[in-house]
Amino acid sequence: MISENYGNVDRDGEIKQIVYEISYGVDSLVWAGHPDPVVFLDSAAQASPEPEIEDLFRKYTGISYYFLEYSKNYTLAETYADSTLRLFEERRYDLDYSTFHLYAILRKGDILQAQHLYGSASQYFLQGWQMIDIEKEPCVGAEYLDRLGSISYQQEKYRNSIDFYSRSWQLSTGCAMDTDFSWFRRTFQYYDNMASNYHGLQMPDSALYYNERTLALLQELESSKRFSENAKHRHFLELAKGVTYGNTGTSNKELGREEEAERFWKESIAINEQSGFANKHAELTRLRLADYYVNAGRLEEAEKELSLAREWLDSVSSEEVELRWWRVRWKWLARSGDEMQEYAAYRQYIKLQEARMQNKIEAGTIEVAAQIRLSDQQHKIERLQRESELGEMYLIVAVIVSLLAIVILFLIWRNWTQSKKNVQDLADLGKQVFNQKLQLEKSNKTITRIMSMVVHDLRNPLTGIKGISSMLLPDGNLEEEQKKFLGLIHDSSEHAMELINELMDSNVLDELGNGHKSKKKEVIEIRLFLKRCVDVLQFRAREKRQIIELGDLEGDAAVSLNRDAMFRVIGNLISNAIKFSHRNSVIRLDMENLTDTVLLSVKDSGIGIPDDLKEKVFNMFTEAKRPGTSGEQSFGLGLSISKQIVKAHGGSIWFESEEEKGTTVYIELPVIRQHSEVKWKKLKGEE
Repeated sequence: MISENYGNVDRDGEIKQIVYEISYGVDSLVWAGHPDPVVFLDSAAQASPEPEIEDLFRKYTGISYYFLEYSKNYTLAETYADSTLRLFEERRYDLDYSTFHLYAILRKGDILQAQHLYGSASQYFLQGWQMIDIEKEPCVGAEYLDRLGSISYQQEKYRNSIDFYSRSWQLSTGCAMDTDFSWFRRTFQYYDNMASNYHGLQMPDSALYYNERTLALLQELESSKRFSENAKHRHFLELAKGVTYGNTGTSNKELGREEEAERFWKESIAINEQSGFANKHAELTRLRLADYYVNAGRLEEAEKELSLAREWLDSVSSEEVELRWWRVRWKWLARSGDEMQEYAAYRQYIKLQEARMQNKIEAGTIEVAAQIRLSDQQHKIERLQRESELGEMYLIVAVIVSLLAIVILFLIWRNWTQSKKNVQDLADLGKQVFNQKLQLEKSNKTITRIMSMVVHDLRNPLTGIKGISSMLLPDGNLEEEQKKFLGLIHDSSEHAMELINELMDSNVLDELGNGHKSKKKEVIEIRLFLKRCVDVLQFRAREKRQIIELGDLEGDAAVSLNRDAMFRVIGNLISNAIKFSHRNSVIRLDMENLTDTVLLSVKDSGIGIPDDLKEKVFNMFTEAKRPGTSGEQSFGLGLSISKQIVKAHGGSIWFESEEEKGTTVYIELPVIRQHSEVKWKKLKGEE
């Protein structure tokens, strides 16, 4: 037998290695063309005069694996699995054999699952799972979770399957070393299983994600030649590539990438149609390709693939491939216009589909089968009773139908009269909603006025507090604790002023949107307006030793603005640039004349905006607020209000930002185009 170097592993890992060696040894015998692997395994065990428990475990487990995987003789496979279980009946609580016992239970469940006896298989898997100490036996625990994931997938409980496979993968990471081929097989199976479940959930994006991870893993192993020395490893790598190509093609097809799907399918078929590879997967993939050709109207290519699949089916029996072949054959005949053969193919497809559904029902749990048999007996008794009462039933049905007709006519008449009343009620309700809307708008205006007064009254005392604290701070006669408290008073009043300013901006925005008399727009020369904004805010920049530069403004533009509202926008953008830039940095304000608009920009070289916050910065009370470079507080209102003010002016606002490199905010506003000097003077109010 060929074993792998697992390195320094615990008892759980050692027994997992033994189980893997047993399966790999049987695989090697079959691949080498041995005439009778069962005889070989039996003779190997008889070589020892007094075989130990481990020797018998190897023998029974190997033979049951052969009957399960290769000869498909489930009866003999189950017989040898039962023999393995009997080895541990008297040693159930012997810690030296507890892990062997768990693998014996696992093999029994595998055989039942292969026969679609999911209920019985689940009982064995759950029995073993309850015996496992996850801390000491993570390897066998991962195997049990893997089997529960497989059963959940077969029962189309895809969410449960994903959970089991994920937990199995987490446990298995502590079982195999990264240099082991078993690690690759485990990883490949995990990715493939996850992709299959997401296919079942009709989530092709997620399925493709795992397909691409599998392809990346295969490419890494192929380029590194990690397992190239072993022929059996190379064979499995090629087989895995063929399976992954086919599944990746299916994911691309579901995403509408048909050319990619066709390419992957063809590469998959070319690999797995070879002898000794995944021939069944190749034929299922071939039929997916044929189905795509039929839907695309490429009937000759579809016919060729159908013929190749038929040749394979004539030599190998596969219920799943046979069912899919008849389905594609029926669709091909429908597109070809052969109605007679189309109908015959359709009937054959339905017949096979019904047989498969019946097999699934019969392969259910023992309890379900017993309930079905009992239900059949009850149906026979009820049928006899119904035959004797058939004449009476006809009369009752006729009476019921007549009564129903009368009831329906009555309901139609009543609904017609009720509908007229409902129309009138809806009209009255519409009037009530309109009146309530007017009342709400009136209440909103009242609240806005009250808010304006409150904010205005709060601003004056806070301004005084801030000014007094600013005057007292430089006083050299103050003690350190007094300076500390004055600093707190100064910072708190400054933060409160910023919040009040943003609340006032919100109020201005409401008035601007509602056409308030005191907030009408006027024609403004934008260049002078920007210069005034820079002059006013320059003192704030000096506090952090920053400079606000006004770029070379080419020409000028006349824009219809609400001066106070737009000043708050520019002020807010420059304040943000100051807040999120480092000391001794430069903030630049530029203007560019476009065809019908003027483009303003505020650029800094500060800390920038992270990618995960970029979509949130314009939200009201956004979670994207962060402290400035000197700990300045943010309230999350400024950019949201600025965006709404710009929008109210018929403009747009956006930004470009890169972390630790800075942010540039752009504002684009419509300009008033001057057709003559006279009109320009009128716009400015000059005579």
